[in-house]
Amino acid sequence: MQRIDKLWWCVVALLGATMVMLGAYAAHGLAARTSAAMVDIVETGVRYQAWHTLAMLAVLAWRSQRPLPGQQVVLALWVLGVLAFAGSLYLMALAGLSVGIVTPIGGLLLMAGWLALGVTALLSRSKSTLAQQHAQRHPYAHADHHQIFGERHKAERYVAVATHAGALEFALIDVNRFED
Repeated sequence: MQRIDKLWWCVVALLGATMVMLGAYAAHGLAARTSAAMVDIVETGVRYQAWHTLAMLAVLAWRSQRPLPGQQVVLALWVLGVLAFAGSLYLMALAGLSVGIVTPIGGLLLMAGWLALGVTALLSRSKSTLAQQHAQRHPYAHADHHQIFGERHKAERYVAVATHAGALEFALIDVNRFED
């Protein structure tokens, strides 16, 4: 796992933990201290934080199988959106602070994260597409190497197998240069 992914997991864990704490406080202790409207505001923040925390878990799971640069943009937009949207609701309900435009900006960041998710999915190439492109660039890569490795071809060449950046590659080598 890359270092940045560990950081994302920690951020999501922190968001999940604060979501549970604030949700429990709204359900069990906040009603005695403030109005029902303020409790509803905290619950709205918790609900949005919950859905986006779950969505971030899904993106991180996707990223562990197929990392794409756009996934980090999605995660960043959602984290900033949760902090701005839910955070401003918490400040308003729990501390009595009016943060004005921050809440709608947070909502816009959350929406931008969803749109970025769609763009990332649309622009990502499927593994089968990548394999087809690799086969076009390296036509010998998909031959049955068990049948042709070490066998002499009509052009007096051998097929050699090598790895390049973790991918299996084949090359034709002129063996006449190595014969005595």
